[in-house]
Amino acid sequence: MKLRPMSFHQRLAQPRLSISALLTRICFFNILMFATLAAHGQQQYAYQGEQWTSHNRQQYYSVDQGSRIMPTAWAKALREPSGRLFWRDSGSRYGFIPHWDESFDNQGFPVGFFVVADKKKSSLSMNCAACHTRQISAEGVEYRIDGGPALADYDTFFRDLFVSVEFTLSNKPAFRKFQRAVRTPAKKLKRELNKWYALNQLTMGQLPERPWGVGRIDALSTIMNRVTGAFIGQPPSFLIPENVATAENPVRFPFLWNVEKQDLTQWSASAVNGNSDYALKRNAAEVQGVFGMLHIRGNNFLVDNSIDYKGLKKLNKIVKDIGAPLFPKGVDFDKAARGWVHYENNCANCHGISPGDSRPPDFDTWYTPLPDVGTDRKYWVNLDRTSPSSGLLTGRTIEGVNVDETTGEPMPIPATGVKTLELTTAVNLSALRQKYPKIDLSIPYPESTRPREVGGQPAYAYEAKVLEGAWAAAPFLHNGSVASLAELLKPAADRKKMFLVGPAYDLENLGLAEDQPTGTTSLFIVIDDLFSGDSNQGHEYGVDLTDEQKSDLLEYLKCL
Repeated sequence: MKLRPMSFHQRLAQPRLSISALLTRICFFNILMFATLAAHGQQQYAYQGEQWTSHNRQQYYSVDQGSRIMPTAWAKALREPSGRLFWRDSGSRYGFIPHWDESFDNQGFPVGFFVVADKKKSSLSMNCAACHTRQISAEGVEYRIDGGPALADYDTFFRDLFVSVEFTLSNKPAFRKFQRAVRTPAKKLKRELNKWYALNQLTMGQLPERPWGVGRIDALSTIMNRVTGAFIGQPPSFLIPENVATAENPVRFPFLWNVEKQDLTQWSASAVNGNSDYALKRNAAEVQGVFGMLHIRGNNFLVDNSIDYKGLKKLNKIVKDIGAPLFPKGVDFDKAARGWVHYENNCANCHGISPGDSRPPDFDTWYTPLPDVGTDRKYWVNLDRTSPSSGLLTGRTIEGVNVDETTGEPMPIPATGVKTLELTTAVNLSALRQKYPKIDLSIPYPESTRPREVGGQPAYAYEAKVLEGAWAAAPFLHNGSVASLAELLKPAADRKKMFLVGPAYDLENLGLAEDQPTGTTSLFIVIDDLFSGDSNQGHEYGVDLTDEQKSDLLEYLKCL
């Protein structure tokens, strides 16, 4: 008999089995899978369902989405001011993950980074796997978790990248060495390298004084900076420096399993979700924030556009096959059965599975609750930011952007004062509709499900995801301010105010281990200010349970 794992929620739908019997099956399957994995050594891929095959994994790591970091020759020749090659260790010092499959030729770049040939020009690209693949270590074993939130340090990566390019431009011996390696005439190379630096340092190098830290990024600011600061200005530069703001609102990378099933998505649940058209819209915006290019040429949003829409569609199909990772050790089913009761009483109301809004043509979704649970509010600053200049979008009427609240009809975009997110959406929608005239992005946002006020005060609501595989997604809360699920069950005042973020994992407390290896780690320091971006306040559910009851609840969470 071939065992086919299901989520605990799916098992509960089978009335013939008691909770204890269901948990017994889960434990048996966990033990069986762990024994099988252990036979393959100390590097193991987490079991993520029958549909998640090695072929799917390699596609996930390498399908192009249209990011263009820099020409491949530049990437291979670029050196730090110390003289060492920038990509000398495949980026492992930034927490990027090496390939385990030696048959996959990735030219020395890590998971999610790869070389593509585009119009006879070879470029270094990246895709969603670079930010959504996790590797953790526990009890001497390294586990690869595809679709998991990366434990990468993008803040330091960006800073070092721009310092290295600036040094190459300003230091004559370094430039000559670089120029000989890339075999490009000096004047042409200087011009192209200066252009690259002006664009990328402006839009992706506006980093805060307090670094993001490992496992966090202000992706929304980066996307908005890129689009409004470098795509909608007057040619030939297209730059509007005054539209760029400091990217100071970092959040934790989300996990990707089940991402297509929620009816709303993004941390603030500000995006309609649940079918392939809306997935394409969301992912196309993501590309613009990670070295994508899209310049407006008259009314044409495609002629100078690097986004690989076909690749994004393929990636979306691949991501649908990523299952929640199976917990790699056995589970005490007696404890888990008791823990299920505490889960139902404390967690299931927000994090359980219930039917969401349907999406055409025939997609069923999961409902995405939007509670305001008193957590850090700074992320919401991004949603209210406005831009000094609408640039080339000024005067354009774009369906779904700058809508008249009375008539519901779009109005011409004014020259200034428009929300930056709306300008970013305007560019994305215009390109998508030119590429796919029949794309359906008309589903109205369900305003009634999104709280605007709680007790007469503005609501700062965040999406409550289904908790399948949550054990592998530490640290917790949207800003990554709580080290483990065990910590999250404590009153906010008792949670750690300081902890290391890194790959070492605690499989009992379901989160980050206290001790982390030297190398790519960062120290998270909690700031007790709800608008700091680093507060661990709020979400006080299950805090009144006894220690034994909390232990039982954690045991159950291993089963999801």
